[in-house]
Amino acid sequence: MKKVILVMFVIAIGFTSCKKDTNDSEQAISISSLPSTVTTYVSNNYPDASIYQAVTVKEKDANYILTLNTDEELAFDKSGNYLGDGANYHHHGHHGHHGANGNCDNGGIPLDSLSSSITGYVTTNYPAYTIKHADKDSTCQYGYVTDVVIFESGVPHIKLYFDPTGTYLMSSSRLMYANLPVAVKDTIAANNTVEYYVYLYNGITHKRVTITDSGVVVCEQ
Repeated sequence: MKKVILVMFVIAIGFTSCKKDTNDSEQAISISSLPSTVTTYVSNNYPDASIYQAVTVKEKDANYILTLNTDEELAFDKSGNYLGDGANYHHHGHHGHHGANGNCDNGGIPLDSLSSSITGYVTTNYPAYTIKHADKDSTCQYGYVTDVVIFESGVPHIKLYFDPTGTYLMSSSRLMYANLPVAVKDTIAANNTVEYYVYLYNGITHKRVTITDSGVVVCEQ
C-alpha cells in the first residue's frame, strides 16, 4: 500500500474558530473525552475528515453528536455505536450550521460567497439537496478547485468539485473499501511505492508538491 510521508517546511497558518449553536439539552464536550469506539469509527469511515465539535444530548437513543470539519453530523449511543445522521437527533430549537450568513462554516469558505454558477448548478441538478459546506482545495487532475458538500435527508452526502470559474468538474461520494471493484483492490495491494508531500511557502503562495522516493514529481498543487 502506498505510504505518504509529510515533509513540513516553514508554513504560516492562522486559525480562527466558530462554534455551532447548542440549546439547553446539549452540552459541548472535549473531543478527547469521547469513547475510543467513537473516534475509531470516525477514523475508519471518514479518513478525509476530522472531528470539529462534540456534544452530549439528552435523547433516548443518542448520547453523542459529532460535527466533522465537512459539516457532516454523526450520532452515537452511550456505548459508542453509530446511529446515523446527527441532524436527526437534535432537540427542537437547535440551530446547527453556520455559513449561510457568511460565518466560518467549520473552517471552510462562507456559503454566501459561492458564485451563482455553483449555486445554480446545485439547484438545477440536485434540487432536493442543501449546500452544507464549501472549501478550497487542489487536485492533481484539475489544479485548484472549490469543493462543495451537499446533503439530502437520509442520503449520504455528495461532494461536488468546480474550477475557479465555477464550472462543474466532477462529484464524489464515500464508498467502503469492501465495496471497491476487485481491480482497484489489486492495484492498491500491489502499490508499495513511497511518496512525499512537500509543503512550500514563499511568503505569498502555498504549494504542495508530491514527489516519489526516486525524486520524480507526481504533481504540484
